[in-house]
Amino acid sequence: MNTYTRQFQYTVNAPLAFVYGHFTDLRKFRELHPYMTSVEQLNENTYRIKEKVFLFGFLPMKPVYDAQVFETGTGNRVFYTSHVKKGVDLKINFDFLEMPEKKEILITETIEVTASKITAGLFLNLMGKAHKKLFETLINSTKK
Repeated sequence: MNTYTRQFQYTVNAPLAFVYGHFTDLRKFRELHPYMTSVEQLNENTYRIKEKVFLFGFLPMKPVYDAQVFETGTGNRVFYTSHVKKGVDLKINFDFLEMPEKKEILITETIEVTASKITAGLFLNLMGKAHKKLFETLINSTKK
């Protein structure tokens, strides 16, 4: 198994506290995520996540896994880690850069998947699509 990485950047025009709150509490994150069907908080920083995903667009999968959330900088970095299934480990880092002159937040997302090459490729593709939709939902929710 190797580690494969993909990075994305998004710009959101919203208060940092609003945006940051959706990333530090996975119950709020679920409101934005197109695949998460339920999120249960198990303790201070651990959540049980249930998802419904269609592999290749038609093959249904319903993964259930625990994710841990850590803040590694007050208001500027959130880190997720989870063992999604046997042979698939996930780390996601969200860096938040507030740009007050533009009233925007630049969010850099770095996704690391440790898995076989084929599994990591499929997983990164699904994550990329899901998080693109997630950020579109977040951006649209701030325009109201």
